[in-house]
This record gives sequence, C-alpha cells and structure tokens, in this order.
Amino acid sequence: MAGHPVGLRRVRLRRKAVKRKVASLTGRFLIFLLVGVSLFWFGKQLYRFCIFQIIGTVQAERGVLEDTHGAQGLLLLQETVVSAPAAGKVVPLVKEGDRVPTGKAVVRLDPPPDLAAESRSRELTSPCPGIVSFHFDGWEGALDRNDWESYDPLRLFESLDKQDGRLQQRDEVRGAGEPVFKVIDNLISPYVFLSFESGYQPSFEEGDLLRLEWGDSGKGRMKVLSLIRRGDSYYAWGELLAARPFPVTRRMTFRVISNSFEGVVLPASTLVKNGGVTGVITKSPLGLSFKKVDVVGVVGDRVVVKGIAPGVNVVTNPRLASMIRGEI
Repeated sequence: MAGHPVGLRRVRLRRKAVKRKVASLTGRFLIFLLVGVSLFWFGKQLYRFCIFQIIGTVQAERGVLEDTHGAQGLLLLQETVVSAPAAGKVVPLVKEGDRVPTGKAVVRLDPPPDLAAESRSRELTSPCPGIVSFHFDGWEGALDRNDWESYDPLRLFESLDKQDGRLQQRDEVRGAGEPVFKVIDNLISPYVFLSFESGYQPSFEEGDLLRLEWGDSGKGRMKVLSLIRRGDSYYAWGELLAARPFPVTRRMTFRVISNSFEGVVLPASTLVKNGGVTGVITKSPLGLSFKKVDVVGVVGDRVVVKGIAPGVNVVTNPRLASMIRGEI
C-alpha cells in the first residue's frame, strides 16, 4: 500500500534537514580540528623556537688542561758545612748561590779588633764543588737523604714549622767551631717530601713523574718513590730531577702538576649520554645535533675531549636541549 504523498514529502524534507545539520556540524568540526591542529603545531614550533633561543653554548677551544695542586716541600740536600777555626769578622768573597770549585776561597775571616795585632786574616775555602749558602736552619747534617725511609713526614713538617725560617747570614763568629757557610752539592739530586692539604686525593702513583714549579721561574721534575698517607693527608717522597735553578733552601712551596691533557677544553656539564655513547650537543643555524667525543682527561669541572673541531658551539645545558631533540 503506497504511502500518503504528503507524509512521504515530509519524511524526505526531514532527512534533508538532518543531512544538512550533519554536514554543517561535520564541516565545523573539521574546521575546528584543522584550526586546533594548526594552533598546536604553531605553538609547538614557537615553544621549540623559544627553547632553542635560550639554550646556552660555549665555543669549543683547543688548549691544555693541567691538574695542578699546591704543596709544601721539604728538601734533603747533600750539604757540607764549613766552620770557623777562630773568632773573627766574616767577609764573603762570593755571593749567595754562586757555584764554586774545590779550593775556591769563599770567606775571609778577619781577626777581632783586640787581636788584630797578633792575628792575621784567613781565607776559608770550599772543601768540595757546589753551591754556596751563608744561611743555616739547624738541620744541617741531621737529615740524611739516604735514610729517608726512617723519617715520619708528619713529624718532620711539624718540627720545621716550629722554627722561624732560616738563620740570617753571620757577620761575625765568636769562636772556633761556629758555622760560617755551607756548600750544597748540585751534582747530586735532592730528595724531597711533598705535603698536600688535608683532603687532597692524589691523581698519581709511585713511579710517576711529576712536574714541579716554584717561585717566578723555578722548574723541575720529581720521580715519585713513595706515596704516604697520614690520616686525611697525603705525603709524597721522591727525587728532584733537572731542577733549574738548583734549590738551596730546605723549605719551599711548590706547584705540583701531576697530569697534562691537550685537546678541546669544555665544561664537564656539556657531556651527555646517547644510547650509552658519550658526546656533546652542538648548536648551529640548522639546529641541534649529537656529536660523539672521546674524553682525554678530567680536571675539576672541566674536561678535555677529542672528536669535535675548535670553533663549534657546544650546548652548556644539554638536558634542556634534549627537550627539543627528544632522543637523548
């Protein structure tokens, strides 16, 4: 039975109205979706751009990184003391620090005024070749460089700290037997104790060769013969080699260089791991990229690496950069 024409027409009109509404809603939804996706994409790009701009960098530079620490030194020298045969006025004939051969006149000893008529001046000569010193600290002859294993470095430094430095040069001697000068054998390498600050952890071992510097221009090397620990403090004992100028004082302050690394120097904070591989993140106008590096050495908060060229901009806050890259 056929439907009523009016009823069928109404049904068709309703269907068309529904279709128009669905089409309108679908269109609006697609427009909103497109706008939302676009805003999200542009927002994400803007966020990445802002993050990219605030990422800090440091320019990779080639250099040398040295592991340097200060230390107090105690030297055991080969010394020969020359004493006065009688009282008198000391008149030096050479300078402090001069090198003299055996038999060289070092001091003239003039008799006291009250004995000038009865006595004459005497010249005191060097009994051996070496460097002349007119200063004494009271430890001459007390420390044997060949008996170093029997010394406690802690007690040695404590004993020397109680003394008020070197005794000044003598202008006169009051009697026989008083020391006038000493000759230090510069052909025999001194032995040296190094005392490091409490808490210092040495980065060297027995048998290593350390570089030593002192004063304005003093340089030398020390072969480590023993590393000694007393409580929280470390002491190193060794032989001082190739010292220039040759030291003539028992107590010295040294700069100890235990390691020297050459390469590209960077802050240690720039290193990151990517899949177990150590590297850095570099920044360029093209974006960010991960570069594998080999760590040559670490000193404090800086590292020396190989694998990148000088001049590259290295990210100093790699965790922030990883927010952009999303793969580290």
